[in-house]
Amino acid sequence: MEILCAKEKNKRIFPVYLGDNLEIPPAFQIFLANLHHSSVTDKRKMLASLLRDLPAETMDRLTINEEKDLLEKCEDNGETISVPEGIKTIAAGAFQNRARFKSITLPES
Repeated sequence: MEILCAKEKNKRIFPVYLGDNLEIPPAFQIFLANLHHSSVTDKRKMLASLLRDLPAETMDRLTINEEKDLLEKCEDNGETISVPEGIKTIAAGAFQNRARFKSITLPES
């Protein structure tokens, strides 16, 4: 139902197969054939696949060290970035190689 609803509303979907022996019903194979997907059995591979394949606007990709109130790295390839409240320092090179980056919103902190 999620696949049908996403297709109807023109929403992106990223299927994740959680096992090698999982059979996909033929009706869904048509829908999944044109989608990015990942077939993984371990969490690290799944997360790496998601970070690689999902569009930047679908996730917050800032590495934050909360103990030091530090933004360490930005892996978001979007055009705008909002730094969350509480961050007091941005590490050197945190936004290096962000080709589409155009603007940043900084918190009061």
